[in-house]
Amino acid sequence: MDITKEPSKILKQKLTEVKEITPAIKALISAMRVKMVEAKGVGLAANQVGEDLQIFVIDKTLADENGPTPTLIPRLPSTRARRVN
Repeated sequence: MDITKEPSKILKQKLTEVKEITPAIKALISAMRVKMVEAKGVGLAANQVGEDLQIFVIDKTLADENGPTPTLIPRLPSTRARRVN
């Protein structure tokens, strides 16, 4: 597993939502954790290792040592449009 670098298109595209945690997803997450530690990183997103999935891993201990960790939600539940008068 290699870390993807610019100008790879996958780093800028909309990623696929994970709808089910399968054994393959669990294996990917495990491999991402290993890669993150090898790279001496605090976090790693799936697209940074070439996977088109909305997944990221974070080392909370390291993140806490380095200050607040923002987490962006890639997709919010849709709501019905309402007319506001």
